[in-house]
Amino acid sequence: MEQYGRWKELTLYVDRIEVYLNSDFSISVENAKALLESIGKEICDAKKVNLPISCSFQKVLKEAFCALGYPNANLVNKISGSLANIGQELGNLRNEISPTSHGKPLDDLKN
Repeated sequence: MEQYGRWKELTLYVDRIEVYLNSDFSISVENAKALLESIGKEICDAKKVNLPISCSFQKVLKEAFCALGYPNANLVNKISGSLANIGQELGNLRNEISPTSHGKPLDDLKN
């Protein structure tokens, strides 16, 4: 990423993924999802695609694929939907394993 100047800022996510891989996997998962979303948003920005302020993860990925010129709408929907499902499941995994996601009841924090 660093060899391509515009993408070098994404090393922030990669560094967080690596640093927390063994100590707090939920932070690594969260940053993996953020990395995918940032890439999608950057592609849209570079291709002058305006995204709504509160745009879903799936919509960001779908718009990024379309912005890259993939003509097969059905294929784009399948790929972006699949990636969005992965992102959603990463979020679910993070919520399940992270003590800080959505605030856990005290009894759950004791475990």
